[in-house]
Amino acid sequence: MPISIFIVFLILCIQKEVNASNKVLFEVKINHEFSNFSRNDTFKLSVIGSEILKSNVTFNIISFDGTEIYSVNFPSIELINYDLPKGIEASKKDQEQFILKRLREFFNEKNFSFPAIKEDEKLDSDYSDKTIWFDIKEDRTAIGFYYSIGEEDNRKIAFSKRTKKVLLYYNCC
Repeated sequence: MPISIFIVFLILCIQKEVNASNKVLFEVKINHEFSNFSRNDTFKLSVIGSEILKSNVTFNIISFDGTEIYSVNFPSIELINYDLPKGIEASKKDQEQFILKRLREFFNEKNFSFPAIKEDEKLDSDYSDKTIWFDIKEDRTAIGFYYSIGEEDNRKIAFSKRTKKVLLYYNCC
């Protein structure tokens, strides 16, 4: 095989591998009030990779006007937590099914709170920045969203009308 044909073949193989590793394997999308009390933003999770257990998850929130207001990436394996049945080592299929279940339930209505911080909630300075906490708490129209990744990474976010950004107002453990 002439060297030029070999190089083209090699490039095509590499390109195929890159495309396979950037494939969207699973996606969940909902519309929900968040940055604006009367307009829906789009919440989206995309699993990108070549297989569920070795992929990355992108969590985006796109505002009603099309602006990306939040984006975070994490390995899909981070969605396995204490809830995975213990005992005998979970099979690859069990782990994949567990991750897919977590993805499908990620945007459950119970994960949204209105107002974001209840009137009687107290600041826990170990897990919250005081300035951010009070910014969100003072806005009685702020909508909160809770999500968990890993075994103990619990996050609460809300859109700050003052800063015009999504802020992490609680992050525990």
